[in-house]
Amino acid sequence: MNKIILTTSALFLFFNVHYALAEAITRDQAVQMMAECETFRVQKIAPLKAKEIDRCVEKGKELASCERFYNDFGETYIAANGYQQIGMFWDAPICKQALDLEKYFGLYPGKESFNAW
Repeated sequence: MNKIILTTSALFLFFNVHYALAEAITRDQAVQMMAECETFRVQKIAPLKAKEIDRCVEKGKELASCERFYNDFGETYIAANGYQQIGMFWDAPICKQALDLEKYFGLYPGKESFNAW
């Protein structure tokens, strides 16, 4: 019985200390994180977009036409079947966290910070 109480007490203390050490993320930090995500995505998508434009030009089409066609390459769009197709690299860790924070602050507009624990 004493072992159960000690184990429970130790776990309780561990989780409370861990919670107290968790750093809170403010709304401004969440906005900054989303900007970092966008920068990350642009850097990752740009070379892929350039390859697609080059392929298009190699097929004999005009550069301006290919650039217009691939203008939103890698971004979220609504497909012909009506479903939303998520853009590229939103599954990167920085973007996942930024989206989670955006969702949290959207659900709780009165909150000024989010505890990351």
